Amino acid sequence: MKDTAHPRRAAGNPLRRRCDVVEAWTAAVFAGALVVGAPAAGAAAGWMTYEHGRAAAAEQAAARQPVEGRLLEDAGAPRVSADRGGTSIDSWARVRWQEPGGKQAEGLVPAPEDAVRGDRAVVWLDERGRVTQPPDSDADVWASTIVVGTFTAGGAAALAAGGRLWQRRAALRRRMEEWEADWAKTEPEWSRRGV
Repeated sequence: MKDTAHPRRAAGNPLRRRCDVVEAWTAAVFAGALVVGAPAAGAAAGWMTYEHGRAAAAEQAAARQPVEGRLLEDAGAPRVSADRGGTSIDSWARVRWQEPGGKQAEGLVPAPEDAVRGDRAVVWLDERGRVTQPPDSDADVWASTIVVGTFTAGGAAALAAGGRLWQRRAALRRRMEEWEADWAKTEPEWSRRGV
């Protein structure tokens, strides 16, 4: 027999209320956001980062020119460098090279830690002939892609989980209000105080 006395109850289960149905549907939406939305957001952010990184690396490669030089000294102990938008630890050494116009130049450039005097070194020059960092490599682009994609997916997952937690608390509060209202109607009859 169907319970028609209480319109908020779902058919087939007299204890299931409308807030229970709403909570079940919103939980499904948050689960979808967590399972599908977060990875999709991470993939989209990663893809945009990859495309931007590739374009930037191509611009850098077009604007920078490699020249061969020779180390004038052994590479020094690694030291912190704040280049390329981040911090890295590089070894540096004095290098001599020939500029495109034929003039000899020398300067301090990043070098492998185990490099010794006389080793070959690649020196990257910008359009004005100043020493600069090499263009971003494919590994640099992929590293940025992975970091951005991972953090975006993690952030989206945290938002979905936080939203679900907030929704769960709101549903519990609403459920308790409905139970109290129904108990206020039922208790006098059940305890026979209203008879």
